[in-house]
Amino acid sequence: MADPPEGPIVVETDSPAPPRRTTRPTKPSERIQDTLRTLESAAAKPLAKPASRAARGTSAEVDADAAGEGKKARSGGETGKVMLQKILELLGRMGGEMGELKVKISEQSDTISKQGELIRQLYAQIKESNEVCVSCFIFLVSSTSISQSKAI
Repeated sequence: MADPPEGPIVVETDSPAPPRRTTRPTKPSERIQDTLRTLESAAAKPLAKPASRAARGTSAEVDADAAGEGKKARSGGETGKVMLQKILELLGRMGGEMGELKVKISEQSDTISKQGELIRQLYAQIKESNEVCVSCFIFLVSSTSISQSKAI
């Protein structure tokens, strides 16, 4: 059976023009505008200087300030030290996690290789049992045909 020849695909020329993208700029939502105004006003205000007679904080607050937890550092050098310390802590944690993952991966690889060996052994046993079954079948067929020929 011959396939009919396929002609060129014709597209209708009366189809409407594809929709055009608007060139009008989009206006941010009220929530975004409020956030932007807040950020701009906070950036425009000068930083307040600490009062000379400010009360000393408790020892817990002083310790938290020294460790850089929850408080902003007062100078660029302190900020850099705090950030560097946090980065080093994160890298240390990541290194520990990487070590744990390597151990888990090696354990899984050992398990997979043991399972592969077990599969090979089971396959060999199945092959062996199939050969025994075939031998038994041949023996049964031949003994049946011998007994039938004696009966004749």
